[in-house]
Amino acid sequence: MEGEYIRALQELTQKLLSKDVHINKYHGYENEDINRWFEKLELVLESKGIPLDVPAARTQLINNLAGPAETFMFELPPEERGSFMLLKQALVKRYSTKDRGWVKRRRLVARRQGPHELLSDYINDMHELFSGLNMAEVDKVTYFTEGLTQPLKIKVLERMPETLLQAEEVARTVNSISQRENATKEGDQIERLIEALNRSQQVPAQVPSNSARNTLQKLTQGLDSLTPITTHKVAACSEPQGNYERKLDELTSLMQRMEVTLESAAFGAESEPCCCSGK
Repeated sequence: MEGEYIRALQELTQKLLSKDVHINKYHGYENEDINRWFEKLELVLESKGIPLDVPAARTQLINNLAGPAETFMFELPPEERGSFMLLKQALVKRYSTKDRGWVKRRRLVARRQGPHELLSDYINDMHELFSGLNMAEVDKVTYFTEGLTQPLKIKVLERMPETLLQAEEVARTVNSISQRENATKEGDQIERLIEALNRSQQVPAQVPSNSARNTLQKLTQGLDSLTPITTHKVAACSEPQGNYERKLDELTSLMQRMEVTLESAAFGAESEPCCCSGK
């Protein structure tokens, strides 16, 4: 009976040891967060069914150390690395500093969403800054809202969210509505440009001057390059938003110049004396 128990225990130990955990190794570099890394490691160990108080957990921790952190581990006395929790305490004490939290808080204060930065990128970066900081939910909402672009900031403040999740949902909704409205306006601009181009094709060949022909050519080329962007535009534009808006402004200016040229040409054609009825 005792032999069967020992054999079953050995099989269980072997089974646990065979569940290798593979995550990004911790090196102890300045840009690595030891607390965040341990959170991930412990979640993976839990999913593998490996308790933190068994030797297999310490084995997986050691296997996922590298560089200076691995060297530090080997330099520890045996009594400070005899279990997962002892080794964790030593590593956290060595690599988790108050300076890291202070730097994160300073970045939070200065963090602002760029005028053409995707809202999703801003939200992801804010979550990265919040991680590892013992911060109240109301403070997270304040930092998040303060960094939004002014139009989004006003809308989020109007809703007075109580949690970071609520603030994110409001910002995403408002941003989505704004994008649809902008897409509609841009579509209207494209239609006006195409209409102007169509009107330009009705002008007699001898009317446009060299300047008008150049303007017409630029307008045509601009439309050719802009239309695919509008056609295939989804959540993220294939060109930076700033470049897209600048191109629209340039084409609008060209359209206005073309309309002036067309009106002048039409007025000149009407005022010319007819030469076919003279005696």
